[in-house]
Amino acid sequence: MQNPLNADNEVSVGITSDTAQFQEGIGGAEDALLSFKGAIGAAGTALAGLSAGALASSIQQFTRFEDQMIQIEKVVGEGVARGLKDDIQTLNEAMPTTQTQLTGIAEVAGRLGIEGRSSIKRFTKVVAQLSEATNIASKNAAEGFARIATLTKEPISNIRSLGDVVNRLSNNMGASASEIVDSMTRASGTLTSLGLTTEEIAGVTAAVNEVSSSSRLAGTQLRRLGQEVQGLSDGDAETLADALGMNVEQFEKLAEENPNELLLELSETMEEGGEQADTLREVFSTTSRQVLTKLGSNLKQVKRAQDSANREMESGSSLVEEYQKSTESTASQFEIFKSRIQSVQTAIGETLSPAIDTVLGGFNSLLKRVCSFR
Repeated sequence: MQNPLNADNEVSVGITSDTAQFQEGIGGAEDALLSFKGAIGAAGTALAGLSAGALASSIQQFTRFEDQMIQIEKVVGEGVARGLKDDIQTLNEAMPTTQTQLTGIAEVAGRLGIEGRSSIKRFTKVVAQLSEATNIASKNAAEGFARIATLTKEPISNIRSLGDVVNRLSNNMGASASEIVDSMTRASGTLTSLGLTTEEIAGVTAAVNEVSSSSRLAGTQLRRLGQEVQGLSDGDAETLADALGMNVEQFEKLAEENPNELLLELSETMEEGGEQADTLREVFSTTSRQVLTKLGSNLKQVKRAQDSANREMESGSSLVEEYQKSTESTASQFEIFKSRIQSVQTAIGETLSPAIDTVLGGFNSLLKRVCSFR
């Protein structure tokens, strides 16, 4: 049986040791804060007046950011995450976008297959700008753009151009950025397989959105049409060729070399009506007939949208221009101010973190010993 006096001595020694660790942590925290004040120069004077509550807020901000970076590390790896940590803080200081939103975008990018620090950084910046310039939430924009890039096989180096396309179309068409992104996400896989370019897909989805009750319906109908054109039997191809006034060889060549033009010709034929339109109705399902009718009735807008998308993809800058305008408002400038405060809080919290860990370690060890003698 253990001697009670020995047990008391053991507890005394343990508590003394833990108290020393606690005091060491407090000293470390003071040194860390003084070091941080000195590192930022003149701003150090302002930090001298920080209350305990402000310091606690800084530590909480850092721990939130640390947790968010852990989630990113899970999908991109430790090395890439370490670099992205600095990139996200830099973006946070310059944009009216919170750290939570930026880390959320980066996490989605990694989860959906975008690789490499530079690619994820580029993706995060463009999506954040699109979210600020349009009506689309950052998470939805991130997931939509990542899926579109994958489905259309568009390189991430073109992600800014894709942002220009979506922004320009949302400004010039009766469809919002979120509607265009949603319908593109639904239709891009099939239409890319059919042979349409990213610009053609963007234009046609924007135009169909104008005459559809929802972006979901627009995307679903276009996907169905693309599937049916791809799956035409020899007999149906011959029937459609005759309706379009060409032979089977011409029809097949058009389908292979310019599938977008084929869809437009089918739409124009449906709009013109008559026996040729009746022939199309015999070949296509109700869903495909409906979207061909929509395209036919809005054919000028389809061509206009696709031309606009082509120009933006080649040399556009609409997203940057729109983003710059959106950040000139007082509200946006205030958000940028708050973002910079967030960045400072994170830096303070990170500086204090090692010392705080020591303090908490001392507390936990001390409490463990006390609790063991209940």
